[in-house]
Amino acid sequence: MAMVAAQRKPHPLGRGSLALAVVWALSMLIEAPCGVDGFSMGAPESVCFSLVPGHKAQAQTTPSPFTLALASPKSSNKTTAGDSKDRVIRVRLSSPHRIPFKGYIVRAEAYGTNVPIGSFTFEDPSKSKAMSCGKGIANAATHPDSKLKYFVDLDWHAPEDYSGIVLFNATFVQNYSNFWVGVISDKVKVFSTSPGTKPPAEVTLPAAVTQSPVELSPRISEEVAKLYDGCAITKLCFGMPARCIQDGNCHTLVTILATGTQFEFELLAVPVNEDVKYVAVGLSSDKSMGDDSVTECELGPSGVNLHTSYNIGQSNKRNPNKNGVSLVSSSYEDRVIHCKFTREAVTVAGGKPYDLFQTPYHILLAAGESLKPDSVGYHFSRRAYSENPQILSVVGEVEEASKLFFHLHGSFMVAAWLLSASTGIILARYFKKTWTGHQTCGKDQWFAWHRFLMIITWGLTIAGFVLIFVEIGEWSSSAGTHAILGTITTALAFIQPFMAAFRPAPTGKRRPLFNWAHWFVGNSAHILAVVTIFFAVPLVKAELPPWMDRVLVAYVVFYVLMHLIFSISGFLSERENTKRVNTFAMKDLSSSRSPLEMPDRNMDAPYAVLRKVLLALYIIVVCALTIALIVIIALAPIERNWERVTKVFSQS
Repeated sequence: MAMVAAQRKPHPLGRGSLALAVVWALSMLIEAPCGVDGFSMGAPESVCFSLVPGHKAQAQTTPSPFTLALASPKSSNKTTAGDSKDRVIRVRLSSPHRIPFKGYIVRAEAYGTNVPIGSFTFEDPSKSKAMSCGKGIANAATHPDSKLKYFVDLDWHAPEDYSGIVLFNATFVQNYSNFWVGVISDKVKVFSTSPGTKPPAEVTLPAAVTQSPVELSPRISEEVAKLYDGCAITKLCFGMPARCIQDGNCHTLVTILATGTQFEFELLAVPVNEDVKYVAVGLSSDKSMGDDSVTECELGPSGVNLHTSYNIGQSNKRNPNKNGVSLVSSSYEDRVIHCKFTREAVTVAGGKPYDLFQTPYHILLAAGESLKPDSVGYHFSRRAYSENPQILSVVGEVEEASKLFFHLHGSFMVAAWLLSASTGIILARYFKKTWTGHQTCGKDQWFAWHRFLMIITWGLTIAGFVLIFVEIGEWSSSAGTHAILGTITTALAFIQPFMAAFRPAPTGKRRPLFNWAHWFVGNSAHILAVVTIFFAVPLVKAELPPWMDRVLVAYVVFYVLMHLIFSISGFLSERENTKRVNTFAMKDLSSSRSPLEMPDRNMDAPYAVLRKVLLALYIIVVCALTIALIVIIALAPIERNWERVTKVFSQS
């Protein structure tokens, strides 16, 4: 299933050798019957050294979505490689993002060589079979069939006559066109038990096999995988996130199968950031909430319960009876909600007839983490609706409605606060004594550009705020910290231009008070805006990668660093300017005018060139970071969509 980005830590890709790729391809022509996938029965021993499948496609160069993790098979996280009872290391091949893989090849090798060492054993022969890479021992392992797998456990036995560093090297095959070569593990140091060698040393391993908080048991993983069987072939399927059905990694899913006079629905919800308490499917005449027939599977004290309800406007009213809906089965295991129910082809809900054979409906899919006494709670993080109305008896994969407003909301806010607002703040703070000899529309350069950038900030913020409310449709107290801080930020931004419009004259008594208020409101809005963007990253609906936090941290560090440099240059400028004033000729001081009113006041303050260079550097770097973030938001989920984009360009 789809996982939270903050917990995704794929191992870096290595490079598999291509030396035996031709041999592997020829062996497949000889051994594999026509029409059978090249990896369906496991890799041949001829690829033990290259680890490169004989597929016509090239290995992926993107980070692998699959990982290798190591641990002792016992409760202790330390193992002595020389101990005959405990010189076994458990190797787990897993998919932290709940993307199933069909095939794999794995071997242990002496560090810095391409030589397989040790031997593998396994408890589950349905997921593994031994390979011999020379010496007639099982020093590698592969898959026995092409069934979908989410993790595979293998036990590696250290050789008694080897002392040195070992690492594990693997190839993962998602499908015929997508495979990753050179996925490596952490290094492990082992010692020989032969006489005359050093005493056995402890090998420190991770405390446990790397697992996600939503790691599913093998049985539940297989049950979840079965839900995708027949999608777009015998039944209608709709899931979140977008296009997740092809990869089998939906965190929320509904499947619909027409069976005579009834329809069989299956609902699934897997936890991502939070534990889900319900999953629901609705049928609607439009893409918005209101006048919808809803069926929800809700987690109760004794298990999963089935309810029917009806959306009246933005509220939900539960029906006292099931209205032609019957629960077939339900379960709650590994924090996964799953239920199956049947619905009569013709039913009545909210006083309206629903004919599932004749009338097309928009499918609404939702899941949430809160419950009310007589209904389900709000589903801010998980809600999706089909782009077009569907005849439910027509099989296929339902396309989710456009998320354009979501993407525009995020892009507008990033452009407004990380680029426009921050640049305007720097101009107002450090450039009042720069470009003093030039004006725009009768205003100093710093003020003209500051005002221009803040107008852009104001416009983008208000537009982004309106777009998200149009998309969501209402405010909810369960919307989270991101929504609360975003609303406060928008309110502060909204009042800023009105405060500026009524600012006192420069000589007015209240001008200092206005200056402090203007400074406080503007900087508070900017700080809150950046914090709000951080809180957007873990939202399931946003589908943002966890490493986006690193880009935001880079922005914050650079912004603070530039403020520090500008402050130092300002201090040096003031000190130099003081020397300039103190060196005026005596005849100039005899004038009734102050030195600041001399023609010299039209000169830029010292170090103006340095400030201009720093400003140019700041704009270039922040523009680059802003563009990167907007691309991440626009292509969310970035990993999946970036891969599709690159494939389109590579094939053109």
